Amino acid sequence: MLTDKNRVAAFFNGLAQDYYQKRYACLQDINSFGMLNRLQKVTLLLDRYAPGPGRLVDLGCGPANIFEIIQKRGYEYYGIDISTNMIRQARRRTSQQAPCNPAMLVTGDVCHTGFPDHFFDVGLALGLMDYLQDERTFYQEFFRLLKPGGVGLITYGNKYSYYTAVRHLLEPLSRILRAKDRVLGALKTRAFASRHEQRKLVEQGFDILELVFLGAHIIPFNLPMPQVYFSLLAALERLWQQTHFYIGLSSFILVVKKPG
Repeated sequence: MLTDKNRVAAFFNGLAQDYYQKRYACLQDINSFGMLNRLQKVTLLLDRYAPGPGRLVDLGCGPANIFEIIQKRGYEYYGIDISTNMIRQARRRTSQQAPCNPAMLVTGDVCHTGFPDHFFDVGLALGLMDYLQDERTFYQEFFRLLKPGGVGLITYGNKYSYYTAVRHLLEPLSRILRAKDRVLGALKTRAFASRHEQRKLVEQGFDILELVFLGAHIIPFNLPMPQVYFSLLAALERLWQQTHFYIGLSSFILVVKKPG
């Protein structure tokens, strides 16, 4: 477990310097499209279930990608990430955006945060689960942190998508061709079945408010593409959501609530 966490920390330490610029500052490739699309969906769900103000924790916050959105809704922003360099970038970005209302940012383990019990109105785990080895311990911590009536948004890779299947099938070939890092990424990620995670969350004590699938893909690799390709993906996502064709969608969001 410790080795895995160290690998994750090292991986994101290496990406931190230009992570926000490459994935959130502009639409330039398939990765940035996915990140910006997810951020848009999370914003809509926040406005529906937890419009603010209040106290919000961003677990696995990276360089505080969602900080500007949270600030506009009147939330106090707390972030924690295992990567020291990501927290350094988050402090730089948030101090520039809100010098009079700084974010509370710490380096640490999302499964053992050290934050007080029942402290937050909202919890976010965006892109975190893909790198986490022990989701049950994380769910316990997530439940502990939220106030009664608090809302959480958690994103997952979809285990039953063709995107996941193609990448899994190509992994042995990419190793042979020594192209794993370039094609699939240097760190293997996890994918989840929505019904299994809902069951685990309910067992922990959460109520499930909504399940949203997203992330249409045709080419399951990170490549620069023309704008028309991203417009096509957006149209396909809307179509597949309406027809419940979830095999075509690479990820999902669970909105949960702590009873009370």
